[in-house]
Amino acid sequence: MKHKITALILFIFFLPFTVMALDVPSLKGRVNDNAGIFSSSQKQNLESTLAALENQTSIQMAVLTIPSLDGEDLEGFSIRTVEKWKLGQKGEDKGILLLLALEDRKVRLEVGYGLESELTDAKTGYIVREVMIPYFSKGDFAGGIIAGTAVVTDVVKGDKDISAEALSRSQTSQNRPTGRSLPFPFIFILVMIFFNS
Repeated sequence: MKHKITALILFIFFLPFTVMALDVPSLKGRVNDNAGIFSSSQKQNLESTLAALENQTSIQMAVLTIPSLDGEDLEGFSIRTVEKWKLGQKGEDKGILLLLALEDRKVRLEVGYGLESELTDAKTGYIVREVMIPYFSKGDFAGGIIAGTAVVTDVVKGDKDISAEALSRSQTSQNRPTGRSLPFPFIFILVMIFFNS
């Protein structure tokens, strides 16, 4: 009886957190545009780009846009998303998630362990700051994601590299190092508010 009461108390205590959790949307394709920022042609072209990436390299990349986090922590929601979607080939962890929370003005890139050497936190930070944010600051969210995705795919395929000098300039202008944590099986690369309202 005592154990049942304890379990009930714990259930009541954690129930508000469970109710407040934002549902992870179902994976419907490589581009999941729940915020409605892409035109049909933009979405189709981006799908084709990501399909070609997977066919050439086995790297699985998905894009998710959502209207809002509804008060939920970006990192927690992103981790739950990659866990549910299971991006990356089993045993290789070569997956990438690009998450945009439109109303919250936040973007996050998560990169699997298998791509850590190709997409370091410094390189991913550069891509967000120098490639994507200029589009976002003009209200062109689709353009920013498309441009950022193009650079990401070029880097992981080995078609493009970002020089140490460019990375240094970008980090200096940001005036702080990029953070890192280690949620399994993905390495958190970057969380950034991309413009001020």
